[in-house]
Amino acid sequence: MLLAQFTASMERPDLMERLAEIKCPVLIVGAASDQLVDPADLHEMQRHLPDARLHIHDGTGHMIPLEAPQALATDILAFHQTT
Repeated sequence: MLLAQFTASMERPDLMERLAEIKCPVLIVGAASDQLVDPADLHEMQRHLPDARLHIHDGTGHMIPLEAPQALATDILAFHQTT
């Protein structure tokens, strides 16, 4: 099952150019030490989204909800208070 998920992720089409179609505010949260999602990709996503905010956390990896739940909650609350 996990292998099937990895395979599906690797074979999915690149939809980066279609991000501009999203018209609502978007919060992108990532980690500087993420071994699965390159922070450069998150910056690229932000560039394509018309109304996006990006927060990159230090001291955590891919599992931000488990590694830094309070920081993530703070990001989400701040985002909702300003949108």
